[in-house]
Amino acid sequence: YAQPHPTAIRSPCPLLNALANHGYLPRDGRSFHQAELSAALKKVGLSRALRLLDTHGELVLDLDQIGLPGFAEHDISLTRGDAAQGDHLKAQPDLLQGLLASSSDGGRTMTTEDFACLRKRRIEVQKKDNPGLLYGPLQYRISCAEIAFGDGNTVPWEYVRALFVEERLPVKEGWKPRRWWHTLGFWELSRTSIKVAQLVGVKFK
Repeated sequence: YAQPHPTAIRSPCPLLNALANHGYLPRDGRSFHQAELSAALKKVGLSRALRLLDTHGELVLDLDQIGLPGFAEHDISLTRGDAAQGDHLKAQPDLLQGLLASSSDGGRTMTTEDFACLRKRRIEVQKKDNPGLLYGPLQYRISCAEIAFGDGNTVPWEYVRALFVEERLPVKEGWKPRRWWHTLGFWELSRTSIKVAQLVGVKFK
């Protein structure tokens, strides 16, 4: 792990940034291919289906392209502002603090309920603050799946801090990537998303 150089490119996704900071993607965030992205995501235990990010025909990618509309970026991030509000690639200190303060057990874990409460608060705030909000049922389900990188119920608080604040894989805190026989797949991600979405309780017309 190494912190990025000031000239390095990063995305709005802490996981992809962590992969670059660990050297699984180019450390400068530039000029990598879909196959390299898939190989990097395999390192953290994602199934083949979840590693197939739609690159819209782009053969060579930079990390900041992930933040373009139509790629993997969505409004109402837990740690970033929306694209219409300015810089949505860098984490905002107040949002990071809000994330870390959302633990209901004093900073030991982040539970499904903790993430759901935070997600609900962020949706309520952004609906008021961003008239041009781009956030529908698909983005809602995607954003409700983020806790799936734990056990589906809890994530150690130290893991959350490492990934979201330092953009580092929490290896020294005890995290281990899933093995090939137990990768994070579509159905598990979908179940987690549905569970969190039900707790958040947002309805779309």
